[in-house]
Amino acid sequence: MKIIAILRERFDPETVRVSRTRGALDTRRARKFINPSDENGLEEALRLKESQEAKVVALSFGSPESEDALREALAMGADEAVLISGESPDESLEALVLSRAIGELGEFDLVIIGHRVAGYGASQVGPRLAEILGVPQITRALEVEIADGKARAKSRRSDGYALLEAPLPALLTVDREANKPRYPSLPAIISAYRERKVTTWTVADLGLDQATLSERDGITEVRENYAAEEREKGDRITGDAAQVVRILLERLRWRGF
Repeated sequence: MKIIAILRERFDPETVRVSRTRGALDTRRARKFINPSDENGLEEALRLKESQEAKVVALSFGSPESEDALREALAMGADEAVLISGESPDESLEALVLSRAIGELGEFDLVIIGHRVAGYGASQVGPRLAEILGVPQITRALEVEIADGKARAKSRRSDGYALLEAPLPALLTVDREANKPRYPSLPAIISAYRERKVTTWTVADLGLDQATLSERDGITEVRENYAAEEREKGDRITGDAAQVVRILLERLRWRGF
């Protein structure tokens, strides 16, 4: 059984600065981390590996710094890691590039990706990728099982859960509540950096030329970027409990509450 686990890196919001003069985010000194739900997806792939004797390939489309995320995946238990060098803010283009890479990796049984992207909450890449690959999908998957050539999972809904199954090969988008990702051991981390290999491809290696990329890119149009107004600083009330409650009630009455 072959499972492809897709990882995406996102900026740590605590390290991103806002340039109010340019109305844009300043990410020059920002740190990155693995998109949380993708990490849940990787954990689900590793659990299936342990129960199904599967091979797990970690795949990422991003900047050279994304190699750190892939080495973390190797330390957690992935068998191979592949980085497609490049970046795109457009989900349609990202899905296209990932589909070409999956084609290069050969036949697969499962593609697993996180349900949602941290930062802007989009959930498009997984469904778009399933459509391009021509495989069935289960979104917001929990409690994944593989049996009789089918993937079965609980799928989170706004009003509860649905029990779904899909014939393999299939794609799953994994919910944050599906599991708790494991921590790699220190020896595994050292081995991932010193002994393991991350294969790097360019989009050109996947048979994609600039004309094709330009045609796909820009489907999502950013109309405007602006910095939100700064919040007014609040007042801190100090003192013992009785004093704090009295002052707070006086201020609430003064404001008409």
